[in-house]
Amino acid sequence: MRIRSIAVAGFAAGIVVAGLAAPASAATAPKPGSTCMMSGDSRIVDGRAYFCEPGDEQNTWSSGVRLKSSELEIDDQWVKAAKSGMTAGFGVITNPTDKPITIIGARSPRYAGLIQLHEVAMKDGSMVMQEKDGGITIPAGGSVTLEPGGDHLMFMRLKQSIDVGDQIPVLLITSDGGKLRFKTLAKFYAGANENYDDGGSGMGNGGMSMN
Repeated sequence: MRIRSIAVAGFAAGIVVAGLAAPASAATAPKPGSTCMMSGDSRIVDGRAYFCEPGDEQNTWSSGVRLKSSELEIDDQWVKAAKSGMTAGFGVITNPTDKPITIIGARSPRYAGLIQLHEVAMKDGSMVMQEKDGGITIPAGGSVTLEPGGDHLMFMRLKQSIDVGDQIPVLLITSDGGKLRFKTLAKFYAGANENYDDGGSGMGNGGMSMN
């Protein structure tokens, strides 16, 4: 019995070791130019960030940018508390460098399926919410305020509720691969109740009307 017990233990240990030794399936980078569903979707693979970019007829994956630290700074950041669906994030982003820096994407995979960069614009005589073409550019030595009724981060397809007091992790990525990580405070806010069509949003460049 003792010999058998040792043999069984050895066999079990071999399974554990084999399991530990087996490599986890690595994420595959999307093929640049291939079609994707929702603009604003993103992937980070082997230190490169890829974004689903909007097109006139179909959305396609970007060629990807190598990630590095960004010199951008953010203050007064907050996000509107929400139980499900969508919500918006705000703050003041400052560029202390002598060159403009453009934010091309954002991520908060624990809370949102994707984040789009949005603006408020006049379209056909009405104010609409839409993706901001070309991203959000922070001028050299200047700042841009993300605020209700203006540019903002649109958290879409929430995976869990964002409750008042929560600290939501966010990653901003710039066109040169710069990454700015921060946490944003969830607050109650009665405004920013724009009417977004989750089913169609991100499938093209159409705007979404405000209530």
